[in-house]
Amino acid sequence: MSQKHFSAVRALIEADQHLNGLVNDTVKVTDGGKYVQETYVVLAGGVPEALDDNRLAKGQDVDSDAEYVYDVRCVAVDAGGARGLADSVIASLVGKRIIIEGRKCDPIRLSHAEPVDFDKSVRPPLAVIDLEFVLYSRRRS
Repeated sequence: MSQKHFSAVRALIEADQHLNGLVNDTVKVTDGGKYVQETYVVLAGGVPEALDDNRLAKGQDVDSDAEYVYDVRCVAVDAGGARGLADSVIASLVGKRIIIEGRKCDPIRLSHAEPVDFDKSVRPPLAVIDLEFVLYSRRRS
């Protein structure tokens, strides 16, 4: 079930023409292990952080109502690029619903955003913005 949710969230991001082809599963590194000096997005997370049907007599199962948390890192060569990526990702996800067979998904919401930070372990430093999104997925009754 997690992979279906993750793929649907990724598809929402990639539907934005400015983000298509920029979404990765991990930070980009060269063969020598150095960070790549590019603009891109890392999408992580996507397994249920919580499973709960809010019924005392019912135990957890894989179809329980689930809370999914998605971490997004916007990486760019400058702060403006990171902000632009963050704006595009937020616009692609906030308020959108994904469709998963047998599930009713609430609109995705932004739960946390970090300010621009600079990874000074590389030269020139990379600008990064970390975002956290939450999605509630409920079993259809």
